Amino acid sequence: MKEEPQFDTSGAMLDASRNAVLKVQEIKNMLRKMAVMGLSVLLVYTEDTYEVEEYPYFGYMRGIYTEEELKTCDEYAADLGIEMIPCIQTLAHLSEALKWNYAAEIKDTADILLVGELKTYDFLEAIITAASRPFNSNRIHIGMDEAHQLGLGKYLKKMVMNNVLTL
Repeated sequence: MKEEPQFDTSGAMLDASRNAVLKVQEIKNMLRKMAVMGLSVLLVYTEDTYEVEEYPYFGYMRGIYTEEELKTCDEYAADLGIEMIPCIQTLAHLSEALKWNYAAEIKDTADILLVGELKTYDFLEAIITAASRPFNSNRIHIGMDEAHQLGLGKYLKKMVMNNVLTL
């Protein structure tokens, strides 16, 4: 009997946003184990735990991967036949990233970006570029989950004040 795979890829997601980031050596250990199991993809979930040159407080005091560290991991993964894919947040779920003064103009609520603000789109471009640059993959997972309060903070106040919306 021969087993036939039902998927083109199979892998895991490493959550590097909760309380600490794994050291590069530990990611390499994980990648070796994945290779032995025949897994071919590793998504690296980083809310704000990667370096963004334009925003030096991005990931501050949380542990952070430098571009070079992520590139080292990606090259190691590629040697094992594993594709590493960056996995970031781009709309909500950003309370740690938005708690610093640099974010005052781009946050709608404590953890959601302010839509319609040009500086928000500059921020998004910077984080997407920084998150994808270290990886050879042309794929990126841009999470937009848990945006339950989208548009209900500064954005709503702005719409009411500009008579675009009445309550």
